[in-house]
Amino acid sequence: MRLRRSLFKSIRKFSLSLVLLVIFIGIGASYGMYLQQQMKREASQFVNITMLDLLASWDDKVFWIHITPELQENTTAEQLQEMRRVFAHLGELSHYQGAQGGLFRTGQWWWQIVARYTVQATFQRGQFTATVLLIKQQGEWIISGFEYEYTYFPVPRRVRALKSA
Repeated sequence: MRLRRSLFKSIRKFSLSLVLLVIFIGIGASYGMYLQQQMKREASQFVNITMLDLLASWDDKVFWIHITPELQENTTAEQLQEMRRVFAHLGELSHYQGAQGGLFRTGQWWWQIVARYTVQATFQRGQFTATVLLIKQQGEWIISGFEYEYTYFPVPRRVRALKSA
């Protein structure tokens, strides 16, 4: 009889422990998903606000503020000059389509999350697409990679005619 009670108590304790473990795992997973959604929202806001500001009026100083020290070291004066030339030729921003992308984990460290977004915009004289990589440093999102491509619209052909009345 005592053995039965002891066994029953052990099974009850084990069951209770198992239920508590499942509850704690569920709470932890829910909290992790909440944090990931929060990070995704922050990264999306950062990339949209920053890129809209840069595309509306390209400024090297503003770009410099939002990039990592490593990207600053690897960006040459010629590359900045080329970007100024591209934006000068594209003209004024006509339409910003926004950023599409999300978060992923890096291959180097499983705990580091990186954001990757594709940004598209239409200008008076062309189309612009950029791939922007973000990392979180000291609690703030910052640009760690920036690749772009552009297409200039063809110059419209204007046909004029003189007619005699």
